[in-house]
Amino acid sequence: MFVAVALLSVILAAPAAVAGDSALSRGEELYLKNEPERAVRWLEQALEEEPDNPEVYLYLGVVYEQLGLFERAIETMTDGLEVSGADRGTLYYNIANNHQRLGNRAEAKELYTRALEYDEQFAEAYLNRANLHVRASRYSEAVEDYTTYLEHDPQSSQRTEVEKMIALLRDTIEQEEAERRRHEEEERQARLEEERRRAEEERRQREAEERRRALLQTVRDSLGTSRDEGRTFSAPSEDIEEYDDELDIVD
Repeated sequence: MFVAVALLSVILAAPAAVAGDSALSRGEELYLKNEPERAVRWLEQALEEEPDNPEVYLYLGVVYEQLGLFERAIETMTDGLEVSGADRGTLYYNIANNHQRLGNRAEAKELYTRALEYDEQFAEAYLNRANLHVRASRYSEAVEDYTTYLEHDPQSSQRTEVEKMIALLRDTIEQEEAERRRHEEEERQARLEEERRRAEEERRQREAEERRRALLQTVRDSLGTSRDEGRTFSAPSEDIEEYDDELDIVD
């Protein structure tokens, strides 16, 4: 959901076009008539004639956007940021819109934020950034931006739809919070059960080890240990007979 009123508000607030039939005045006139195909050539000419006029970059960028030339729109309005006197808040806002059309949501979100840095009252920037938060499932931030949008534009034609969205998001946040708490409780119970299981296993192992040691002790006690001293055996001593010095040796 885009909000394409930024340039129109600038036009209504701007002074009347320069007298004469300048390229910028012709382009502006055709833009207001919603004829972007004809307006674009006049505005391109105006950019050549008035490169220091910040309004040209904004007009031309928005016309490129209307024609579906989103990258050219981004390039043109980005150039306009460097021009003295540029309405940078509006330029950043429109650059963000083009990035969003190209699917560059991260860039778009950053650029809406930049637009709000230059103009914190920029209601449409809050609205478009809120829509990006929803797509990114950042519901709390979306609620904050939608609420701020309504504060800055209390008469918005989309007020009813935005309020419904806020209510839906708050319900979703509550449900997600309840689910998160339930999941955390389940994880806590699972951890406790695992701790109990480990403690029981350790207890069983200790008891098994104690039974094994007791059994070993019982076996040792039943076998006993031999305490008899070792016995020494000796042959009876005999007297050695005396022999004559001369022995008869039989041949």
